[in-house]
Parts: sequence; structure tokens; C-alpha cells
Amino acid sequence: GREFRVGSSELLSWPLFAANYQLQTSTDLTGTWSPVLQTVSTSENQFTVTVPQNGSQQFFRLAELQ
Repeated sequence: GREFRVGSSELLSWPLFAANYQLQTSTDLTGTWSPVLQTVSTSENQFTVTVPQNGSQQFFRLAELQ
């Protein structure tokens, strides 16, 4: 996937073949992971989502849905 800064937001993208995965976020790599609540869209064979920066450190991962 890719990440771009757009003003005070992060634009994240990942390939469409990862449709069985959920984008999650955490402020700590060993902490609790939560689903990203922003709307995910498709563009140019990719999923994309814009996530606002909240002023603190954020980590993102794709987790396979069960």
C-alpha cells in the first residue's frame, strides 16, 4: 500500500485483491487495534481512504477478516 499526506490528512491505499482485509489503526504497535471508521472507496484498482491526522502518532495495518 501507499501513504500520502494531503494537508492535515493521510491518504492510504492498497490493492483491490486485498478485499478480505480491514484497515485498522492504533497509537501503539503493541496496543489495541480498531477499524478505521472513514469511508473506503475504490480508485484505479485500489482501495483508498483519507484519514485525518489527530496530532498523535498513528499506525495502520491490514488485518484479514475472519
